[in-house]
Amino acid sequence: MTSIDEQLVHEKVEKCGSELYHYTSIDALCGIIDNGELWFGNTSNMNDKNECRDFINNLQEALLTDLDDKYKEDCKHFFKELTSRVTSNFPFAMCLSKLRDNAAQWERYASNAMGACLTFDTELFYRAVMNQPIIFNNVFYEYDIRRNDLYDILRTYFETGQFPYGFSSRKGLQINIEASSYIRKHISFKSEEEVRIVTLGNNPIGHSGIEYKNIRGSIKKTLVVNIRELCMENEVGFESLIKEITIGPRSEQSVYDLSEYLCSRGFNKLAKNVKKSECPLR
Repeated sequence: MTSIDEQLVHEKVEKCGSELYHYTSIDALCGIIDNGELWFGNTSNMNDKNECRDFINNLQEALLTDLDDKYKEDCKHFFKELTSRVTSNFPFAMCLSKLRDNAAQWERYASNAMGACLTFDTELFYRAVMNQPIIFNNVFYEYDIRRNDLYDILRTYFETGQFPYGFSSRKGLQINIEASSYIRKHISFKSEEEVRIVTLGNNPIGHSGIEYKNIRGSIKKTLVVNIRELCMENEVGFESLIKEITIGPRSEQSVYDLSEYLCSRGFNKLAKNVKKSECPLR
């Protein structure tokens, strides 16, 4: 087992909340239960991918405005290298929400409210993945780029030539910026209260592999992560990770059958925490 930084765990729960919700299809739910799989989508397919470039452009513009002239050429070269990475290398991401039994989430992400929603225990989830090469954070909606930690990190780097704590290379800084750009969305998405897990470029997550999945009628490149194995590796109970399953308001799935299915897979505790959505979508 890898050592756990308890302060980081506490801070993550404080920022993201004690529970996070994952709206998904019944097929994906079965993949999680039967195989212990979580599917991370390729960010090249995301509907807000252009905002990745906006984030990077805004960061560069702010630094070029604020840095002394003697540091600007290095800054320009750094961002030229970064832009080359972004156009050829897309990380993978999994989306969660702080919103419980929410109509918009049901319609957008759970097969038009015919899927299901898993309630994850944030602390246990973070314990299982925190030592992997990922960013696990609240999504930021439009705000002053100078308030982003990366602005201060990069300004320090360009002015001193020293790598800030946690970084050991220029490439590492660029990979972190690239991943961070995918936890920013346009303000029109603010009502989603999203939390996103993003891989650091092509760095592999333990117990994962690339597969092609049928997602909402399209074949998409997907990073399949065996969360069950990650839980075992970090002494997290896989069944305890999922606190509750809610059936979509338009679904014909019965609570009884889903509970029986969970029991047949050995999820006896979770089987007692299955319910139908109270959202009035019909």
